Amino acid sequence: RYSRRLAMFIGGIAVLMITAVWLRSMITGAVVLEASMFFTDISNGRIEQAYAGTSDAFKEAVSQQDLLTFLNQYPALRNVQNVSFENTTMRGTFATLVGTVTTKSGASAPVSVEMEKIDGKWKVRGVRVAK
Repeated sequence: RYSRRLAMFIGGIAVLMITAVWLRSMITGAVVLEASMFFTDISNGRIEQAYAGTSDAFKEAVSQQDLLTFLNQYPALRNVQNVSFENTTMRGTFATLVGTVTTKSGASAPVSVEMEKIDGKWKVRGVRVAK
């Protein structure tokens, strides 16, 4: 009897842990997808679409021309093959994603993307690229 209760208890804990991991991946999946789409749009020459996916705070601080200037400073962002985020920190309607962009030529660069959830949709609030 004791071993059966213990097994049920451990099984219950395992279900809770799996559910928590699943929920976390569902929540972070949307923010990662939107951040990745920003880089995909840029890489495919859809600068206006990428800019449209930014937050109002981003647009107040950065014009579309400023974004183009930034992209000229980091030409690898126009040639992205893959984006992977190793760390995602979420606080309410804000998220920070830290990861790596890999270009079609195989070069890589560390990136940090600040995201903001506005009206249920994640938008880019800021981008940092380490040299």
